Amino acid sequence: MVNLLTQEQVRLLCKDVGFNEPNAKIASAIAMCESAYAKDGKSYANFDAVGDQALADDTWGYSYGGFQIRSLRAQKGTGEYRDEDRLLKPRFNAKSARKIFFNQGWRAWSVYKSGAYKAYLQDLFPPPANAYVVLSGDTLSGIGAKLGIDWADLARWNNLHFPYTIFVGQILLKADPVGV
Repeated sequence: MVNLLTQEQVRLLCKDVGFNEPNAKIASAIAMCESAYAKDGKSYANFDAVGDQALADDTWGYSYGGFQIRSLRAQKGTGEYRDEDRLLKPRFNAKSARKIFFNQGWRAWSVYKSGAYKAYLQDLFPPPANAYVVLSGDTLSGIGAKLGIDWADLARWNNLHFPYTIFVGQILLKADPVGV
């Protein structure tokens, strides 16, 4: 089973596990960044995601689910909030995120500290005029097609060169800054 959730579905899940509305909205944006998945031009949080495999050791395991909750080896099979046997279940993953939020705040997530989560809260954090905020699944050619401009111009205006890497939350100019 593939557990791909839209941002709205993640927000509702977060409300269901006890986040208040403002924090459910922030949580949904964090999940969209932590486990970004794009399919058919739409963005999802991938609650089947497994990450941080290279960082696993005798104490800490992989990170799981939409919130990329780092598992704790000592909690395996216990039902505790870092139990790797349950972290791929969306509801359990969201409940674990809530527990971590109450213990550490949003700073526990790097996408919060970096500000990347704001890409999914453009109603609260609108981009500057003449700018586009990169979302998961975006490519320069796709952004160019959306905006009706040539992707090569978009790359040039934003000083992007081969291999033309862009990242979620990155702000791109939509026009030549010299001509504005």
